[in-house]
Amino acid sequence: MWLLAWCLILLARLERQPRGLVVVYHGVAAGAAMPGVAPVVARTQLERDVAAFARHFRLVGLEQLGVALAARRRRGRIPLAMTFDDDLLSHVDVALPVLCHAGVTATFFVGGDESACERAYWWEPLQLALDRAIELPDEHLATVAREPSRLAAAMLALPAARRDALAAALWARLAPARPPRHLSRMGIASLARAGHGIGFHTRDHALLTELAPPALAEALTDGLAAVAEAAGGRAVRMIAYPYGRSDPAVRAAAAAAGFTHGYTTRPCAVTPASDPMSIGRVDAAAGSSALLALRLARALRTEPEDQVR
Repeated sequence: MWLLAWCLILLARLERQPRGLVVVYHGVAAGAAMPGVAPVVARTQLERDVAAFARHFRLVGLEQLGVALAARRRRGRIPLAMTFDDDLLSHVDVALPVLCHAGVTATFFVGGDESACERAYWWEPLQLALDRAIELPDEHLATVAREPSRLAAAMLALPAARRDALAAALWARLAPARPPRHLSRMGIASLARAGHGIGFHTRDHALLTELAPPALAEALTDGLAAVAEAAGGRAVRMIAYPYGRSDPAVRAAAAAAGFTHGYTTRPCAVTPASDPMSIGRVDAAAGSSALLALRLARALRTEPEDQVR
């Protein structure tokens, strides 16, 4: 599997058209990573991934990806940027030491408000309910096999109000359990001081495509100033759309809010013609480093969905 993946990536280096990749991680477990409602990889996988990226790609910061694309020549290494989504303590406790040891710069997309995460991260009580074999308080979810990815998809398909109500009901059944702590503003500041990029992931992690224009505009700006302050006063001009989903209305609203680049989770190549407000990323939670390598090779063959004409 490894050999096939790297042979395909090597063939992609022979093409004349500049192509790059962006990878997205979520949770990083200090020990073994079990399949869960939210994507997570083990620290050992992250270490293997970073080492493989350094051997087979040109690792660059996300803000330098465009320059790296323009500079790449045929047979040259394909530029790749690493990103992390969500306000997770594991980004500082587990991922940051790995990145620092390897000398790699990544970009972290955050909301910057731990209290908001307690309300917005509905997958956390769902995961606890699965771990404790607690009955799910919803007829729709009860008909879905208790397989994490299927439950996550079913939960996300619900209207926002119902999703929030179910999360609240789950917390009530899990009492006295409380939501886990999330990345604080001090944690964001530590990432920025280490030289990593900081982007916005919205304060409440709402599905932006569900929001009416006034609520959408608010979601794209609420908490942004706090993130910029935590990042050392640097302007935050990049946004990773929650759940990787956007549409023309969301992208237009993000541009109107001052963002210059928007990121989805569509696994595709990044080219000079990519729409900067709709840049795809490859999800690293593929099960293993070898499977991730295959996904990267496949993404290099996948054209950007939205391109500048």
